[in-house]
Amino acid sequence: MFARKNLPAEQREALVAAVRQGYYEKPRQVTLDELSEELGCPRSTLSYRLRSAESKLAKAFATSEQPAELESFPQTPDQRGDS
Repeated sequence: MFARKNLPAEQREALVAAVRQGYYEKPRQVTLDELSEELGCPRSTLSYRLRSAESKLAKAFATSEQPAELESFPQTPDQRGDS
């Protein structure tokens, strides 16, 4: 899996904690302040780690050369050829 191989341990830890605690849910189940307190790191550090991890994951997703991975995702009108 990409994240296990390509994200530094600090970014993996932050991302896993954020997912488990509901940071990415709508509405959020935990704030960045609460999560940073739980992890024992400054809010700014946690924010940086999450943004860095998100950036790497998004770039890996967008540049994936394995179209089969992307087939299950909804297409935008541009991808379907609609206007």
